[in-house]
Amino acid sequence: GSLALRNALKLAASLILTWSVALIVAFKLPNYLGADRFGEYGAAQYWSLTLAVFVGFGVDTYIQREIPVRPEHASEFFFGVTLLRLAASMPLFAIGAFVTRADSTHMRIAAGLFGVAQIFVTFNETFAKMLQASSKVGGLAVSNVLAKLLWGGGTFVLVALKVSLPVLVVPFLASELLKTGFLFVATRGALNLDLRLDLKVTRAVLVESVPFFVATAAVSLGNVL
Repeated sequence: GSLALRNALKLAASLILTWSVALIVAFKLPNYLGADRFGEYGAAQYWSLTLAVFVGFGVDTYIQREIPVRPEHASEFFFGVTLLRLAASMPLFAIGAFVTRADSTHMRIAAGLFGVAQIFVTFNETFAKMLQASSKVGGLAVSNVLAKLLWGGGTFVLVALKVSLPVLVVPFLASELLKTGFLFVATRGALNLDLRLDLKVTRAVLVESVPFFVATAAVSLGNVL
């Protein structure tokens, strides 16, 4: 009970700080960018969010169910899922950036960069679920705050410098990339996570995750579209 309370307080403090940064950016960014550029920025971001739904595979929900009672099981499928996500993500977001209904090359490039960032966001969500399953969330809480500060601070610096639209995506991409590295180290320490490829187990996990994927995709697409 005390462990659960401490973890809840850590994550709650992390959420308050990250939400504060996100709210500041959400309220200030439109004023700095203006209606047209902010509209392009938001459209590129939401386009990548829509595509990102298709590379989750429902595995995160499976992790929440299985890893708390079988932490060693994570090593049996994580690397296989990672390779499949990378194989599916790159062409998906490349095609998405090409076919998006954008009036400018800058918006297409921004959509592509947001797509690359969403690959790391997907991995970070998986790491977060693993750390929560292991009841070791200190690193997760710290990484959430640091990533949001890097994103918010970097965005406003670039806005002040009046950079082009694609460059404005760089702080988000950089913050998620650094967060992935941080969480990977934390997860390996928490679960003794090994990178080994077991195709049979990976396939079984993906098949069992199909209902979770369908449910998650339906909710996510309903919120985004």
